[in-house]
Amino acid sequence: MIRILAHIISIIFHPILMAIYMLILLMWINPYLFGASGISQRTELLVLMLPTSVVIPVVCILLMKPLGFINSYQLHTRQERIVPYITTGVLYTWLFINIYHQTLFPRAYVIFFLGALIALFIAFFINNFSKISAHSVGAGGLLGMMILTYAYFSYDAVEVSLQGWWQGQISMSVILVATIIVVGLIGTSRLILEAHTRQDIYGGYIVGLSSQLIAFQIMNAYGN
Repeated sequence: MIRILAHIISIIFHPILMAIYMLILLMWINPYLFGASGISQRTELLVLMLPTSVVIPVVCILLMKPLGFINSYQLHTRQERIVPYITTGVLYTWLFINIYHQTLFPRAYVIFFLGALIALFIAFFINNFSKISAHSVGAGGLLGMMILTYAYFSYDAVEVSLQGWWQGQISMSVILVATIIVVGLIGTSRLILEAHTRQDIYGGYIVGLSSQLIAFQIMNAYGN
């Protein structure tokens, strides 16, 4: 039962989904960063992001097994991860260039996506020597994004409405703590599944978190 739950957590919080989760969280926490906060604009942003950040990378990975680039979709070995890293890196680089020049996306999300791109390339480099956990890289990036959002891009609380059942506010501190718990669950699930060592997990956290901080400094120094 615990292994099944670990599998579910690993699927729900797959690193390929983190860019979308970051976008959804930012739109929820501070929709005013996106200008008009209507549902139509939020849908438009998700439609712009989903194909390149999720659908195309997934399709590419699904095709890699029949073509002989990988032996398993779980990517158990460092060698199997090389081509998926390169493919995703190319797609993410193209997507970042478009996001950077697209006025629909706020500066905060540009920073977060740049952090994800930096983390991806660092993880690719480390993969040549050690099988760093991509899940924990994504989780560390999510935590880094939440820390920066808490410090610079949000209000003290978030408005929540559950279709007439309950309406109120949730403190950003509570959301940050919840994110830390989720990040811990992601790493724990990878250990339960014996997909990585503790060193791989902790290394991933450090890469993901530090990449967000590096992106923040880069955009502050050189961004428009």
